[in-house]
Order: sequence, then C-alpha cells, then structure tokens
Amino acid sequence: MLIPKMMLMGVDIHALRMVVPISRVILDLPHDTPGRKGDMFDLTIYLDTLKVRRWPKGYGRACYFVEVTDKGTYQLLNVYGDVEAELKNVPVPDFLPRYDDDFLNLRVTIDGTVSYWEPTPKEIAKAFGWVIRG
Repeated sequence: MLIPKMMLMGVDIHALRMVVPISRVILDLPHDTPGRKGDMFDLTIYLDTLKVRRWPKGYGRACYFVEVTDKGTYQLLNVYGDVEAELKNVPVPDFLPRYDDDFLNLRVTIDGTVSYWEPTPKEIAKAFGWVIRG
C-alpha cells in the first residue's frame, strides 16, 4: 500500500530519510551501492511512491541487509525537504523492514522502488510518538 498523501499532526509528510552507521554487512553491499557512504548508510525514500531518491538509472537491484548500530537517525521530511520529526540514536524503528532491532532489510528493485514494505501512517506516527485517531 502506497501512502498517497500522509498528513501527520497537520503536516504533509513527503519522505523518510535514514542516516545510520553500518556495523556489519550481512549480504554483499558494494561501496558504490546508492546511499552507502563508507560505513554510513544515507537513503531518502519518497513515501507516496516508495522510490529511493536519486536512484541511478540502470543501477539494478539492491538488498540492504545490514546490521546497524543503535545510533541511527530517522527523519520525516516535508515537501520542501525540511525535517518535521526526527528520531536520533535509536534502533531500527518498527515500521521499517527489519530483522530484530539491529538489522535493516530493505530490498530495492531496478527502478528504485522499495519492495516488500507497506508502511502505514499509523505505524510511522507511533514510531515518532504521534497519535493518529481512527
């Protein structure tokens, strides 16, 4: 399920940015993989399409199955790229595809779409400490 327009607490949330240190790579993750910067992982995903920002055309598929430390930063961005909410120095939040609290498991298709992930506004809001009624 894609989130066509996600309003949380009266704010139009457009994207999720993750900046996390990688402590161990489980599957092969070459250093030229989009979003990888040395031992850091920095990806922005548009929530309406589940596409990774600036996914290189023709790059191919990628599987980010990495152990990340509890020092990850997760940000909700508005349409202008401004941070509306932030979690700092936390394990992988429940709404992301993960294995246990420490393993991020993102699968990205050839066109840059994150597959096997269906976040809901309620799950995302809960992780950021917001409450959605209804």
